[in-house]
Amino acid sequence: MSHNTSALAPYITEHTSALSTAGAGQSLVIKGFGLGLSTVVDIPAALGVETARTFTKTGATAGVLTITLTVEAIPDPFVSRSIKVSTGGVPAQGSEVTAGAISVWHGGPDSISDLVIWLDARDDSTIIDTAGDVSSWTSKATGGHAFTQSTGSKQPHKVTSATLGAQALNVFRPDAHFLEKTNHPRVADNTGSYSYMTIFSVFSMSDLTGGNLLFVSSSTAYFSVGVSTGLQVYVHPTLEIGPTDGAALSPDTKYLAMYRFTPSGVQTYLNGALDYQSTGMMAADNLGDGEAIEFTVGQNASNPDVNGDVGEILVYKRELTDAEVDKVESYLNGRWSIY
Repeated sequence: MSHNTSALAPYITEHTSALSTAGAGQSLVIKGFGLGLSTVVDIPAALGVETARTFTKTGATAGVLTITLTVEAIPDPFVSRSIKVSTGGVPAQGSEVTAGAISVWHGGPDSISDLVIWLDARDDSTIIDTAGDVSSWTSKATGGHAFTQSTGSKQPHKVTSATLGAQALNVFRPDAHFLEKTNHPRVADNTGSYSYMTIFSVFSMSDLTGGNLLFVSSSTAYFSVGVSTGLQVYVHPTLEIGPTDGAALSPDTKYLAMYRFTPSGVQTYLNGALDYQSTGMMAADNLGDGEAIEFTVGQNASNPDVNGDVGEILVYKRELTDAEVDKVESYLNGRWSIY
């Protein structure tokens, strides 16, 4: 007796969450059970038009449905599109489905120029792990730089985060960190005497002792952004924004943080609101463009033993405008349901 996957109610375990490039030849990938070439995928006209589809079977009833689209122009601001999926009138189910539909952002972080790092823990295709211990996490920005850790005891762990409500990387285990030392893209726009950049992160902390989200160092300078009882920015040797400067954080709570290095100083934003404005700035140096630098994601061995989850990290090599910040925060907030 055989089973035709098209006769089963679709159960979706994973799907493309953002279509951020307009035009022909874009892919919407849906993974799960009970899928097939005849699965009904109701794509809104505002998102695009289906031009082809393929189905790859990965098990007795499991498979991958890939739909090729011509995607409409990216809206401003980005929009979350609801796409109904069904078979024989039976709506799809699964952890990635709401009321028989999947949500796909029309537009995304790389629709804004100068994105150099985009780490997305919900995208399994960017993560290499063995039983959850992650040895590589690849950026989805142009260049696709991979952050790697070959030492097993220092590897972060891929988890289903109870706080973030989705897959995340626990990067604050003891000594857990990612390293990349050469040929990294420039992470800041060095204009005149100062460097400008914008960083976003989605995270939760079980322990607020302290720890780095990002650490970047070169032969001439280094900076880090992190969390303790509040958001932190440290730029050697001239600038430090400590946790007492802004709002206090709470354990086991999901947050969207933004760090923006501007001509008037460094700003920290928490859940869409200004957290702290510093008058100090980051002196210009060669953070990238082939210089040997170290870019660390997660807990550095020299810091206390802390514990927390990271969902998504974005780094732009310039100061984003307020309108651009609104777009990115809307995307991250909508995708992770933060505030």
